[in-house]
Amino acid sequence: VAFDGTGFGPDGTFWGGEFLRATADEFHRIGHLLPFALPGGEQAVRQPWRVAAALVQLARGNEAARLVLRDLTVQNDSVNAVLSLVGNASLAPITSSVGRLFDGVAALILGDTVASYEGQLAMRLESAADRTATGTYRLPVLEGTPLQLDWRPMIRQILDDRSQKCPASVMSMRFHRGLAQGVADVCQQTGLPVILTGGVFQNRLLTELVLDALQESGLDIGRHSSIPPNDGGLAVGQLAIALARLRRERERRSSVRREPQRRAEVSGDD
Repeated sequence: VAFDGTGFGPDGTFWGGEFLRATADEFHRIGHLLPFALPGGEQAVRQPWRVAAALVQLARGNEAARLVLRDLTVQNDSVNAVLSLVGNASLAPITSSVGRLFDGVAALILGDTVASYEGQLAMRLESAADRTATGTYRLPVLEGTPLQLDWRPMIRQILDDRSQKCPASVMSMRFHRGLAQGVADVCQQTGLPVILTGGVFQNRLLTELVLDALQESGLDIGRHSSIPPNDGGLAVGQLAIALARLRRERERRSSVRREPQRRAEVSGDD
């Protein structure tokens, strides 16, 4: 389970919410977060209300997005300009990033429209969560190849809770719990051993909730300890892959050298 900010995927979109069947030699994408647009690309990282606009637009339409962003005191001209970008892949690239999902959800729940650095709103959202709060938001798994974790019902539930003046602390906990359950649902469908990795899993609350949700699954579960889950672990992963490829190449060369000898032995026997 690789959850992070944004990284360029082999399909030309920005990844960051992936379920991968992986070895040191190769990987296959077997699931991911339902993609959404990032209006303005990198600007959406600094202005997370842009992500919120895209999420609400896809979940409930343009008018709902305008109403929510007006409540966040974003000017109408800016809202209309950003909503017009959605659907233009060059100005609003597609992403499956859980890190960006956190940004958009934090904007909706906490009312924050600006971030000074990447991950700021995700940390604020985790800090705001009331662990005693009940309830959960739904992120159903869409069947297909690959599987997709659908955040749209969750956004609708957040909007309903906002309209009822539900406390941010309660909504934050419901979001974390719902995302964790969605992760567990995908993992249980695949039946593979589970490793939780990527910068999003620096979030202790989310990590603990996923582990709790998988407790009775019977799956082997791993998490980071001495190697960090964020970009600090990238070099170690690159080294592991390089060593595996080097070992494979040595084995290939060794088999090529043995083949003429084997053919000569067979010929001698004849």
